[in-house]
Amino acid sequence: MIKTNRWGLMVVIICCVLLLMNISKLRDIRISLKGIQNLQADTNSMKVNNLERLIVPARRLKIGNRIKMPRKGTAGKMWEIKDLYHIMVPMSDIEDISYFKSFYNDLEMEVICDGNNRRDGCDSYLEDEYVYDTLREKTRDMFQRYCESGQKHKVIAKMDCDTIIIDKEYFYKVIKFMADNGDKPMYYGNPLYRDYGGISMGGNFYAINEKAIEHLCSCKMEISDVSAEDLWFGDVMNNCTISKNLQGINRINYIFNDGRKILHKNYNAKGVSLELGRNINNDEESY
Repeated sequence: MIKTNRWGLMVVIICCVLLLMNISKLRDIRISLKGIQNLQADTNSMKVNNLERLIVPARRLKIGNRIKMPRKGTAGKMWEIKDLYHIMVPMSDIEDISYFKSFYNDLEMEVICDGNNRRDGCDSYLEDEYVYDTLREKTRDMFQRYCESGQKHKVIAKMDCDTIIIDKEYFYKVIKFMADNGDKPMYYGNPLYRDYGGISMGGNFYAINEKAIEHLCSCKMEISDVSAEDLWFGDVMNNCTISKNLQGINRINYIFNDGRKILHKNYNAKGVSLELGRNINNDEESY
């Protein structure tokens, strides 16, 4: 009887040891899973809790902040974030839609044509017909139509046909950063300083994020005596910001394009010579 009790006690002890070992393993697994989840969260998000630390001193600015991209960013493919952004591409009747769509077939974009341009490949049409001197009106009509459409994106951009995006990984990081920090207004592009202390972004490519879209759609897009479309759009963004009496990081935050990654008209490298623009292989007076 005593021997039987000893064997029973040993079995109980062994079972307890095995149970403790399994509990320890489960705890380690939970810790590992939590670590993986945290890593995935860090990988999938570029949310910056303290954007102030990204501000770059800029004496010429009076109505906004210049901020830099964080050094460490996430890597990914553009198709993975296609629901976050929307690129509007105004296409004239002398520009090649087939080339553009083939070159940028991984981007979520809308080729927008004039009312009289019914070529295959146009995704949508504006009501009017435009010339080079009325690009302000065309830009206004595009953005007003977007605001009235009810569409919701974290980032919207305007991109010309002669834009050359060389580094898609960089482009992904820009879009992801602006989208993840959509509660603070951001305006991205090639900076053109204005006399009043603001910045307009060059017309080949510029983008605004969710909060900036909200501001833009709440303000009047009045045509001014500024003839250049890109300067005009920047003035609209800046005047809208001024009208809201925003302070600190809630003002418009300008992000400068890395000029080596998104180019305009020309790209030359070993074995490559690319030249784009409305004057290439065109004898027409149209733009």
